[in-house]
Amino acid sequence: MLLVTPHAAPETAERGRPFAITARILDAAKVPVAGLLPIRVTIRDGQGAVSEYSDTFAMKDGVFTLNGWVALNDTGGTWSVTVEDLASGRTVREYFPVPVR
Repeated sequence: MLLVTPHAAPETAERGRPFAITARILDAAKVPVAGLLPIRVTIRDGQGAVSEYSDTFAMKDGVFTLNGWVALNDTGGTWSVTVEDLASGRTVREYFPVPVR
């Protein structure tokens, strides 16, 4: 089971401010899965361009947190974060707003 935890994507992200995204992979008992698990995180800005924070990562013991910054010149709008569990192929997506100037 792949779970992007509630409010994993920030409620809103401001230009020039940090954000954090947390994903969890849980077993049937809703316990984080032990070990190293391959995941792909894709962040897209309000115009659909892929963010430089997008990459493939190793999730340790069922939990992964990605910290980043929204640059002052980044595009506003509704951003998305997609997390794919590369072992199972399951994917989840959440959205968060970046104010338009």
